[in-house]
Amino acid sequence: MSKVYFLVIIYSCSVTSVYSASLIGEFLKENSSIKENFYSSKIAELEQAALSATKSWSIDGSLSENSSRLETSTSNTSPLETDYTYSSLGVSKSFGFGTSLSLTNALTKYNRSKWPAATIGTLPKKPYVFSQTLSVSQDLGKNFFGREFNKQMEMARLSETYNKSALDLVDQKALLTFYSAYVSARLNKTIINLQQMAYQRSKRRQKDVQRKVNDGLKEKVDLYQSQISQQFQLESYEEARKDFYSSLGTLSESVNRSITDSEIKEFVLDSNNLLESSVAAKLDQHIEIKSLEQKLSYLNEKENEVRLDYWPTVSLATSYQTNDYDKSFSDSFNTGKLGGKNREWSVGLTVSYPLGNESANVQKSEVVLEKQQAGSNLGKAKKSIKIAFESLKLELGQVRKNVKSAETRRFLSKKALSETNRLYNLGRADLDRVIRAEEDLISTEKSFAAHLAKWEILQAKKVYYSNNLVEFLMYWEKTIWKN
Repeated sequence: MSKVYFLVIIYSCSVTSVYSASLIGEFLKENSSIKENFYSSKIAELEQAALSATKSWSIDGSLSENSSRLETSTSNTSPLETDYTYSSLGVSKSFGFGTSLSLTNALTKYNRSKWPAATIGTLPKKPYVFSQTLSVSQDLGKNFFGREFNKQMEMARLSETYNKSALDLVDQKALLTFYSAYVSARLNKTIINLQQMAYQRSKRRQKDVQRKVNDGLKEKVDLYQSQISQQFQLESYEEARKDFYSSLGTLSESVNRSITDSEIKEFVLDSNNLLESSVAAKLDQHIEIKSLEQKLSYLNEKENEVRLDYWPTVSLATSYQTNDYDKSFSDSFNTGKLGGKNREWSVGLTVSYPLGNESANVQKSEVVLEKQQAGSNLGKAKKSIKIAFESLKLELGQVRKNVKSAETRRFLSKKALSETNRLYNLGRADLDRVIRAEEDLISTEKSFAAHLAKWEILQAKKVYYSNNLVEFLMYWEKTIWKN
């Protein structure tokens, strides 16, 4: 028995021609579910970038028109109406290690033209106040030296890895389903050819019986039986065609175009053409196991992040501000910018801690339950995959025997039909025996083809456990099915 040994090859998935392109590659490129998973995977890749982007520089600005009649001091008997315009422009940035930095420029233009002359005195009616403030704060609590941000980045990385593995697993299963449908289409096309040959044999037999009845060598009952047999084979042929075009419809839906019958190659009824993979299974590294392990790693990191919620929010902040009050903007700006003589320093410490930490307690309980569930699923998956693979090996052994048995039965069925036809022509066997021998042959051939189809599907499942399903099927398609 010849074997096809797997070679890792790089094969383009691009579709250049309906008849020359890889059908497997076309499925991977055009299937709507595969496309959706591809975009979901790309979105997962952006999570880290999105989180990192929250630490970029930002520009902050504001502008407001105000009219005030608020009291400014206890010496005023009534509020003085003041109109003023406030505008600010600044830059700020927060860093992953818990530091925040900002620089703010503020300009206020007052209009005191409605004040009584006695009140305003020598003060300018429309003064400017310009100030600059430099502020720095450092998180001394949960994000001290960036531990919270680093956890978030690590979780985003683990989430991306897990999501990719999970989507890859879905794609592999979808491909296995598509391949099974493809093999089913090949089987149905093979059955069409077998039924067509059986129908042609029944037509030749019916003509032969008709001639013998006309010559008085056979009874009319033989003619009726041959006509019944011919009609039955025609019905079986039409049923096979219906099944084949139904399977073509299933394949067409998977690649979003009409697949023609010429793209499907039938089976050759020969056990020497069995395709067999020598790829070693990697059960411990199987994509389903890896996906669950990565989910567990993500949940471990999530639990560590939840622990940070038990830390208080502590912020140490300092600011340095300068300003100047003057009748002209230029004087106010030149004197009020950083380094000016009018300055103010401030240092402050803020602490916030939720009493009872109920939110953190709930989140921790949820993560613990998720970890227990993920651990249980991982253990079950390891056992089920091992059991399924052992069962697969036993099934492959049985199908191999069935293929050999069907090949032997086909050989004997052909001889039996030939001998029964000879006896019938000599008048030593009735037509019923011939028809039964014919039905035994077509039944055996269909069984042989079904065993070959089963073998190829099981081989694909075997490769599925080695995480090389895509490359292997495309290699088979390129080197075997297109020949």
